[in-house]
Amino acid sequence: MIFGSWKKWTIGNAALILDEHWEYSDDRRKQPAYPQSREHIRLVDEEGYALKTFPMADSDERKDESGHGPSKIAGFDPVLTLRKLKKIGGQWFGIDSETPGDASSLGDTFDDLPAFDYSALGSDGASRQVTVKSHVKRDPRVRRRVIERATAGCERKSCEDTRRYAGVLDVHHILGVETSDRYWNCVALCPNCHREAHFAADREKINAELLEFAGKYDRQTTGN
Repeated sequence: MIFGSWKKWTIGNAALILDEHWEYSDDRRKQPAYPQSREHIRLVDEEGYALKTFPMADSDERKDESGHGPSKIAGFDPVLTLRKLKKIGGQWFGIDSETPGDASSLGDTFDDLPAFDYSALGSDGASRQVTVKSHVKRDPRVRRRVIERATAGCERKSCEDTRRYAGVLDVHHILGVETSDRYWNCVALCPNCHREAHFAADREKINAELLEFAGKYDRQTTGN
């Protein structure tokens, strides 16, 4: 399996090849190539496939003034290096196995892996940006009534967050706001459950349960 490794994330004989945070972009869009990368990692880890990397240089061309945005490949070196896979937390590293002596001497501990310094990331005194966004028009009366309905807090049955004031509850459109901005398509959720309803691996199951709960407020269905 061949991975590109960013030069800026390579220190000594260790190259960062995948980070679980790369599954989503800065605007929380799922990265289409991430599942394939995870499968390739699995093949190396579980099926014994060889791991090789080539170094890549990045460009900030696609990033905004605050440094957010996707990395762009500015160039790469057509040189493959045989690596040994190591995982730390949610990150996978390729460790140079083409070193003198037996590659197995690298061991399975992480003491020999140099730490990455993240202290230089970000910026101070970032300037404001003017952005243009489009959104689906919502009826504020729907949100208000849903919040008023949630007298016990978060309306997800498995959640125990009982805070019920408007500032902590989000109104989630189960089928999407573009499909319907109706009372029966909305539930009041705490921020954690709202995040899971959009991004969790079992979000389809979560939303099915929420729709079953909210469906009792649909007059067309209940006849009330």
